[in-house]
Amino acid sequence: MTTFTNAMKWVLVAGMLLLLAACAGQQETMEPPESAPDTTMTVEPEPTVTVQVQQENLRSMPNGPKIGEASGGTEYVMQVRRGNWVRVAMDNEDGGAWIWAPSVGFPQVNPMSVPLWIGGRTPQTVDNLTETFGQPEYVEQLGGGVFIYRYRNRGIEEKYTMFGTDLFDTAFAWVDRETRQVLRVEFKLMPYSGTAKELLPLAGLQDVRSTKTNFTHALYVDKFPGLTKVELQFVPGNFNQIELLAAERYPEDTFESVLTTGEKKLVHDEGELLLSMEVTNNSGDFAIAAPAVKVLLMEGSLTLGEWTLGPLDVRIEPGETETIYEPVPIGEEEVDVMTIAASAEIISAMTVPASAASQP
Repeated sequence: MTTFTNAMKWVLVAGMLLLLAACAGQQETMEPPESAPDTTMTVEPEPTVTVQVQQENLRSMPNGPKIGEASGGTEYVMQVRRGNWVRVAMDNEDGGAWIWAPSVGFPQVNPMSVPLWIGGRTPQTVDNLTETFGQPEYVEQLGGGVFIYRYRNRGIEEKYTMFGTDLFDTAFAWVDRETRQVLRVEFKLMPYSGTAKELLPLAGLQDVRSTKTNFTHALYVDKFPGLTKVELQFVPGNFNQIELLAAERYPEDTFESVLTTGEKKLVHDEGELLLSMEVTNNSGDFAIAAPAVKVLLMEGSLTLGEWTLGPLDVRIEPGETETIYEPVPIGEEEVDVMTIAASAEIISAMTVPASAASQP
């Protein structure tokens, strides 16, 4: 009995040893567990600037009252740049102060330089624009990937300016977010008291003879590198006062020669009357964006209404056909599509570069 019991014990011990050995071998060949995904957020460092002169003034506004001084070598967190001025973070009531940008390493610029805003032979990008002048205070969607950026310099009643210049009140930049290019720039002037000959150099442009001048505006067509048109608008009745300066990179009338329209019809849809119009872009180089359509409805000799639809959120790349499908602002119950006559034509549109996806 004892012998049998001892034998059983040795069998059990041998079994345990074999099991442990098997487990050990298995542990050596097991794949390591997958590591948990890294959920740590990468925090971008805040941009900083360092005072590079012996001493510089800190101001409440660009060219505004002095509120302190900054010594050379002092480092600040930068909040925004507006051309020749930088707002830096401060532990004060306003949370910041303005300092002269060249004193913290930025080049001095002309804040109303047309080439700086829209480019010359090389197009300006919105990324470079916002690096120089900061983010706009207001952005409006025009349509078809085109947006209008608005930069306020100052109002009529305000004493200080954001860009440190009295030349303009507000700057507007038309931006194509598909290609990142600036398409148009417009400066609403204070107005400027002087002649076109005097204003052009202040806008970074050479003084050249205008293509056309009358009592309302001076027009410069293909006079400056990279620009198809520059226009100066006079204060009514006084062409020695200029209230607007605008510049275009691409021809504004391209749509007239490259767009063709196909089927046009009016359709009823859930209580609305809609215009349906096929449009083809026959250009090989440019896209057409944000078209505006003039619609006229008539019943016999009676005009039911005339409307301008748009600018519409439509973009037509080279070689493509799009269908404009837009409500006409008249009640469905007011018209019978079987008895009315309708006309529709595109009266304006933005010329924009073709997007990379549409290029061969």
